Amino acid sequence: FDAEHNALVFNASMLNTPLPQANKTIFQVCHTQCEELVKRLSGENSYSEMIECLIIDGAGNFLRLDQVAEKLHLSARSLRRKLKEEDTSFQALLTSVRSTLAKELLLSGKLTIEQVAERIGYSETAAFCHAFKRWTGMPPSSYR
Repeated sequence: FDAEHNALVFNASMLNTPLPQANKTIFQVCHTQCEELVKRLSGENSYSEMIECLIIDGAGNFLRLDQVAEKLHLSARSLRRKLKEEDTSFQALLTSVRSTLAKELLLSGKLTIEQVAERIGYSETAAFCHAFKRWTGMPPSSYR
């Protein structure tokens, strides 16, 4: 503490020591998913695809158009224009992400419908149920 530098020093051979809780199957699944994500993110992505990846922040909150535009180093107006060129809108992408997330959360069975509604940004469960029925043609309870 209060030293010019902090350091953790250990023998480099320890880097080759297997982790005691390592699981080769889980590692392979995670590695494959990471490779697919890198391929998807490194290619020529449309703004729609980039926004779908950025629309939820690390804390699980849905970002606004201006926040996403800032992450892409664009003005909100420029981002709207680019989305219009792709025949979509920020609201349509937000709805798509919410719909997909709601379906996944409902199928997992770990959350109640009220919790799913809250998780995807609805303060009223009834409003979520109405929106979900518009997206899928059935209420959340039937979808589950």
